[in-house]
Amino acid sequence: MVGIPFGASYFPTELQLPMKEVLGLRMFLFSTMMAQLVFTFKSKFDNATGLQMVENVPFCLALARIVMEDQQQQGTGDDGSASSTLFFLFGLSSVLVGLVFYL
Repeated sequence: MVGIPFGASYFPTELQLPMKEVLGLRMFLFSTMMAQLVFTFKSKFDNATGLQMVENVPFCLALARIVMEDQQQQGTGDDGSASSTLFFLFGLSSVLVGLVFYL
């Protein structure tokens, strides 16, 4: 129920990426699946439930707008290079947040 709005909100509307809503939904489902697997096999809680936090969506939108703005100011990229930079930053920020939570 929350996957569709989250998935549709990951990327700004001005980013010209085909099927970005479907990609956002896949990102949401993948992160939820990974969280559930970790909670199921590594947690000592009974019936632990993993789900993506709603606070991530504004962070991802702000990150996307910063990357797009920076590349437009430099004149070095189009939406294709902005999306590749975004995917790298989304992955890096996920790993860093995971490490901080683990520590």
